[in-house]
Amino acid sequence: MQNHTGIRGIVVVSFALALSWGGNARAAGQCWAGDPSKVTLEWTAYKFTEKKGVKAKFTKVAIKGPTKGKSVLNILKASTFKVDASSIDTGDKGRDTNIYTAFLQKLAGDIHGGFNVSGGKGKDVAKVELRLNFNGKSQVIPLQYALSGDGNLELTGAMDVLKFGADAAMESLKAACKTQHTGSDGKSVTWSTVDFRISAAFTKTDC
Repeated sequence: MQNHTGIRGIVVVSFALALSWGGNARAAGQCWAGDPSKVTLEWTAYKFTEKKGVKAKFTKVAIKGPTKGKSVLNILKASTFKVDASSIDTGDKGRDTNIYTAFLQKLAGDIHGGFNVSGGKGKDVAKVELRLNFNGKSQVIPLQYALSGDGNLELTGAMDVLKFGADAAMESLKAACKTQHTGSDGKSVTWSTVDFRISAAFTKTDC
């Protein structure tokens, strides 16, 4: 099976991060609050044999869940999201239209999901996973996360759209982008994997 390029980042996800989350370490009576409008969901898909990245983002993600909390992980665990696929933004309107019509509109259902959080007590490092529904299929994707002392949160992960049964949609994208994905070696190559990053900033507030 040939690799393809994807718009998968979906994952997912200006994700539920558009919420407000707090750090695990906190003073008594202290919570954290975030601004959903400042949450970013970025992803990188790849083209060419040498795997050149193409960066993009989804600018509209609907979030359900708490808006304030004492623990970032508890807030995250209670959060769900739904991505508006038409809000794709690659910085090129023509490319946005191409990806939306040739790939995203070929998918079954919408892009939505939530998060699994386990561990994190004492000195244990919490395990964070993304529950992603993409093309009508569900997968659990492991995430790396970093939360700074001043409230900056970042989640990163990767997905393969072929694992969600999106073969037909990827073939459609490959055909639509054949010229744009032809590299110096004369080969048109698109990759099925995509890296994604979700970023959010939070401020301290009273509980």
